[in-house]
This record gives sequence, C-alpha cells and structure tokens, in this order.
Amino acid sequence: MAHKQKALENLKRKAKGDNGTARFHRNQTTVTDKKRTIYIGNLDRRVTEYMLIKLFEPFGTITRENYTWHKVGEKRGTPRGYAFIEYKT
Repeated sequence: MAHKQKALENLKRKAKGDNGTARFHRNQTTVTDKKRTIYIGNLDRRVTEYMLIKLFEPFGTITRENYTWHKVGEKRGTPRGYAFIEYKT
C-alpha cells in the first residue's frame, strides 16, 4: 500500500513540474499537458475518431486523442459531442 501511495505522489509531482494536469478516474490515471491539448466541441454524432485524426493530423503529430462517449444511461455508447487532441509539440 505504501508503494502505491509513493507512486501516486511521484506522479502528482511530475505533473506539476511538467505544467500538466493530473486527472484520476477509477483505475485510470491520465496526465495531459495543457499547452499541447486542444478541445473540439459541438461535434456531430456522425463524426468518428478516424475523421478527427485525419482532420487534425496535418497540424502536427498527435500523441493522444480522447473522443468521449456516454458510459451509462439510455445514451450509452453514443458520442458526447466533444473530444480532446494532444500534440507532440
């Protein structure tokens, strides 16, 4: 248990030093750099992850793409209408 706590503290320290934001979700930890991440909103439900990547790829190397989906409720499995794209530089 102490090992996990120490690893979590190290991750938080790295995120602060890297000008990043640490977000903790259940069993998943994501560290993103605010300066390299863009928000894309008001997406049509017909827009796919592939379409987003192809559209934004000419502007730089994409390191992470987070296309959000409804996880619970009657809209489960449908897109939420926004995404985040993180570039390498």
